Amino acid sequence: MVDLFNSIESIINQIISPLNWVMLFLIIGGGVYLTIISKANPLMRIVSGFRLMLRKDPSSIGISRFQALSAVLAATVGLGNISGVSIAINQGGPGVLVWMWVTALIGASIKFFSASLAVNLRVKDENGDYLGGPMYYMSLGIKKWGRPLAIWFSIAGLVGVLPAFTANQLTQSYIDVLNPNEFINLGNIGWKLVIGIVFTILTSFVIFGGLKSIVKVTSGLVPIMVILYFILGIYILIVNMDVVPSTFYLIF
Repeated sequence: MVDLFNSIESIINQIISPLNWVMLFLIIGGGVYLTIISKANPLMRIVSGFRLMLRKDPSSIGISRFQALSAVLAATVGLGNISGVSIAINQGGPGVLVWMWVTALIGASIKFFSASLAVNLRVKDENGDYLGGPMYYMSLGIKKWGRPLAIWFSIAGLVGVLPAFTANQLTQSYIDVLNPNEFINLGNIGWKLVIGIVFTILTSFVIFGGLKSIVKVTSGLVPIMVILYFILGIYILIVNMDVVPSTFYLIF
């Protein structure tokens, strides 16, 4: 069975490997183009963005600016920021961080325009709540091919989350750190199943509560996540201050 999965993985890698350069060109090229035509406004107006976020909303309809930002950050800040960077450095060397920083800067323009489209091209559901995102602004903004593209985007996104990389990282970290088999020996697979079921139940309570339930939870958790992320990051830098200069030398 393991050999079968390895063979399937090898075939998939051979198929998508040539497409990596296409994706890289679209991300870098698209980001540069949007940064130029916007005169780098997404980067230049970061302070204005924080002012808007902290300003009191004129209307109580829908969700607040802070809740919207928290919902977005909840899908952005996480294990991928730690394990993903570690894997990238392991595969490409320390210099890959430069390209990650460059991509982050020009990727801000992509995110800015994507969010702008999501706000301007959105619909209301039967409860009066707004629904938006790529699948909506594709359908509404592109007359001929918008709906097929939106369907394809949704299917691709669904397939993309099937491996549940973040959930797998979480369960594996739990097993490695706490070693629950010392208390109840269910095996690694058994504990992963138990943890997965528990988190599925907890997540279902949030998701089935609707948009307001999601933003209520994320607006409470995200600030804690971000603060801890920065504190631990700064702590690691301070503790390893003696190797920071040599690390930057390796990066550049």
